[in-house]
Amino acid sequence: MKKELEQLLNMRKENKISESDFKILSEALTKNSFCSILENSILINPFQKIAGFKALFIGIIIMLLMSILGVYASVYIDGTLGYLTSNGLKVARQPSFFLLLYQNAIACMVVATLFYLSAILLRQKGIRIIDFLGTITFARYPLCISLVFFIIEKWLKPENFNEDLSQGMSLHFSIIGTIGGLLLMACYLWQGMNYFFAFKESSGLDGKRLWSAFLVTMPVADVLAIILTRFFLYS
Repeated sequence: MKKELEQLLNMRKENKISESDFKILSEALTKNSFCSILENSILINPFQKIAGFKALFIGIIIMLLMSILGVYASVYIDGTLGYLTSNGLKVARQPSFFLLLYQNAIACMVVATLFYLSAILLRQKGIRIIDFLGTITFARYPLCISLVFFIIEKWLKPENFNEDLSQGMSLHFSIIGTIGGLLLMACYLWQGMNYFFAFKESSGLDGKRLWSAFLVTMPVADVLAIILTRFFLYS
């Protein structure tokens, strides 16, 4: 929307549209629709103001924090959108700081690289790999927040996390478990939106090209990241 407003301003300065037309079009662009609220929300799309090396620095801090929290929560980072609890999993390595740091870094690099390549394939000009690395690394803070919720739930109801998943999973209804599940789902949805806006701001794509590139690239990135994040678990 910021680019569209700049285009309108340029058209007004060049007298391509009248003042009244400019007001009508600018009001239509800036009206408080649900999509515009999401795009301009600092919680969903902070990448309009924070990108490049600054975003990468914040993202590295988030990555380190997630690796520490992951050890405490006893989980593995799995792909680009989630993590696995280690209970009952027959793996060669238990969760450790360096293993989780590797998994976090792989998830970020895979998504950033594929987003960057997709923008190049669409012949987008003026893009920088640092913008993709920075925004994608920074974009993972909803997963960090979800780990905090996971740890709190595990502390409040530890019996729900002591089952051997290799023998199957039994369902236990509880208010804490239900709230925790809803919070985790909300964080996963939030994470997906963060990836989308990180891609949008880094690539400069919009419209059909943006959506088609995102919907094709994101599943491929997740599959590749799952393969690579699980690489050391069974070797």
